[in-house]
Amino acid sequence: MLENKQIEIGGQLFEFSPMPVLRAAKLDKKVMALLTPLISGIKDLSSTNKDGSTDLDMDLFAKAITGSIKGLDDSTFTMMIEDTLAFVTWISKSEGAVLLDKSSKLTVFEGDLPLMYKVLIAAWRYNKFSPFALAETFGGLLKMPTSLKVSSVPNPIGVKSE
Repeated sequence: MLENKQIEIGGQLFEFSPMPVLRAAKLDKKVMALLTPLISGIKDLSSTNKDGSTDLDMDLFAKAITGSIKGLDDSTFTMMIEDTLAFVTWISKSEGAVLLDKSSKLTVFEGDLPLMYKVLIAAWRYNKFSPFALAETFGGLLKMPTSLKVSSVPNPIGVKSE
């Protein structure tokens, strides 16, 4: 069973809570369709550390996922965001704990959509969605990074980054 977990992403603190299994399964199916094309190219988005662990470059991954998102209709895309963020709490320094369960509460992402994508990816990974769980299970076959890294690579598509 998953325990709540706090992760700092882009200088902001987020707490992830487990999704109910049927809701997670429904969303997992859509995430699989979104991420499967990226899995084969994951080695280009990651680096191996001296200890053998692997870092996923979240900036590059967020940019790659942007290309996959283009194939989703607006209602599916919105549902994926809302269903994922409904189990994420932003620990705001000024507002305290803010459950991101309503679009009116998503101000943390205003002017920084790449941060939202990084949080979505972290939530899917935390909830062990299939692309992440399978990659970790099959190791070398689908080598998945063991940690998330935010780089400061140039932004070729002009997306605002942190």
